[in-house]
Amino acid sequence: MTISEAITLIEAGKPTSPKPALWADLGCGSGLFSRALASLLPAGSKIIGIDQEQQFKETFINRVDLEFIQADFNQFNFGNIFYDGFMLANSIHYIQDKETLLQDLKEQLKIDGTLLLVEYDTTKSNPWVPYPISFANLVRLGHSLGFSYAQKLGERNSRYGSQKMYACKLKMTKL
Repeated sequence: MTISEAITLIEAGKPTSPKPALWADLGCGSGLFSRALASLLPAGSKIIGIDQEQQFKETFINRVDLEFIQADFNQFNFGNIFYDGFMLANSIHYIQDKETLLQDLKEQLKIDGTLLLVEYDTTKSNPWVPYPISFANLVRLGHSLGFSYAQKLGERNSRYGSQKMYACKLKMTKL
């Protein structure tokens, strides 16, 4: 996938606030979606990319600060920092207990926080997607956890066969 394709897939989930935002890209890999998100965030924003392997080196894109932390995002301690959003692009399918992960992330979100996810729209596992979650199942899980809004942002054919990929925005408002 190219950077322009990644931007197109998630751009409908672009944050609407003009204020700088703090995001984490969990399972950031090469940083493709970190760069795509950086192109959509206001100047002065920060994205923390977390991945088990050191893969991307950029520190500043489009007036957005990028920081890389080598760690397992499923075991990462976010401390007392609250985020405007979390990006999980092709990473949540490695997590068996999605409910616990999403609940933990929800607790780290600011009011009106956002989760942006990119996944394969399937329920059939394979060696590369061991714990898939379809869009319909993600929406159900999100609602059960108190996310008040779910929107499919886009979809595209996967280059790995007949599966579709989707981008989704889960939004919540804390009372």
